[in-house]
Amino acid sequence: MPRDYENAYFEDEKGSPVPNDDLFKNKFKESTAKSLNFHEDLENYLDPDVRIQRQPLKIPQGFEKRKSRYDIYIGSKTLKKVKDAKAAGLPIPNVKVSLLFGVGQDLDNLGLRYYFEQVDDRILINVPGREPGQDGAKDRWNIGISGKIMPIKTGSGTGINQIKRLIDKAKSGIIVDDIPFKIVTLAAYSTGYGGLNQTVNEGLIPLDDIQTVVYYDCTYRADKPPPANDDVAAGKFLKPTEKNDAADELDLQHAGSAFNTRRAMTRISEANKGVKIIAYMATLAGSPRYKFGEIITTNYTVDFPTKSDFRNPSPGFPPINNLSFAEASLFTLTLTRCLKYALVDKQVKTDEIPKPFKDLVLETLPVRGKVASNKANLTNSPSGLPGQVMTIFDWGKAHEVSVRAATAPPGKILEAAVTLVSDRRLMYSNGWPHPTPKERNGILHAALLPEFGWEFLI
Repeated sequence: MPRDYENAYFEDEKGSPVPNDDLFKNKFKESTAKSLNFHEDLENYLDPDVRIQRQPLKIPQGFEKRKSRYDIYIGSKTLKKVKDAKAAGLPIPNVKVSLLFGVGQDLDNLGLRYYFEQVDDRILINVPGREPGQDGAKDRWNIGISGKIMPIKTGSGTGINQIKRLIDKAKSGIIVDDIPFKIVTLAAYSTGYGGLNQTVNEGLIPLDDIQTVVYYDCTYRADKPPPANDDVAAGKFLKPTEKNDAADELDLQHAGSAFNTRRAMTRISEANKGVKIIAYMATLAGSPRYKFGEIITTNYTVDFPTKSDFRNPSPGFPPINNLSFAEASLFTLTLTRCLKYALVDKQVKTDEIPKPFKDLVLETLPVRGKVASNKANLTNSPSGLPGQVMTIFDWGKAHEVSVRAATAPPGKILEAAVTLVSDRRLMYSNGWPHPTPKERNGILHAALLPEFGWEFLI
């Protein structure tokens, strides 16, 4: 039986066996876990039918006022710290909230609970998103979250602080006192870029405590919704490198762009001068660049202060099958990790795994949280994660023969591994989004948070 989101997708989240099955439960979701999981369907405060918007974005017909599932996770160390303070008669410590705007239930198949188990002062809230075609809707739309009380058009006319509500509901029956919190990290994955941008641009959350903002392979200008009447003209805040009317890899024209990503980044930076803004870039579809005949590494449609672009060439390591060496290394490690655990829960058989990957699954892989995206992030690992950190490039160099064999032209071996992952739904339960052989880079897109989420999300 294929996995669903109650099952573990990574060996470090493997719990007790599912009765009458080969699968395993996610140990951080089991009733015996000392952590807290909660989800609730909430109103979308970026829906013009729910709340008056500065920048209204039309919701597809039939989906107006639709509630969506929001997830929260409070790890065992964070929960224990709060409980211990209460038992000792001390003030409840402030906790840091990381908001992840993604596809929905991203903490399940991307293995994020493992990282939040390593720290004692963090809560993860996962805000869903919508892609074109998802749930039968033609267009995508943004889903946001509130961190303050504000007027709305539904119910009593007064909205709720949705972040506080999720925390209160999660701890209900366990901790009576309020848990003080600060929103310190904003992260976007895939279609979640719009939710992050417009949660900021619509003023749904306080920005004063934001320390880190991360975009995981969703570095779009964000052309919609159009600017508000009182918004500053884009030319006044765009970086020199962003004032560009050339075509990019996805759109031939963007004269009417609202540049909502840059607007959000500007608002956050003005509220907190010390904020770190980071972008991970892995695919053309997720991180487009401007075109001047030949694409070069400075043609980003949004010029993020800090970038981890796996597509950039590695000096001394020629590309493999149109992949940079870093891309090839990430492909190989991600697929190996995925197939290695699939042997544990019997989703694949050994003789089905292509040989270069079969050789690697016999090795001991580095634990998650011990492979960095680049040298600059080698020291970011939380102290709770054991072992020495290496970069993905270093891992690739140490396994260069296998990396080159796994990704070599004409790509049949890589295609076979991607097909196995796709057909058995080893990365996504519901098939959305779903890496396929024709869209192999979906593997890289989905690899960033499971492998590098520890660098800035916690």
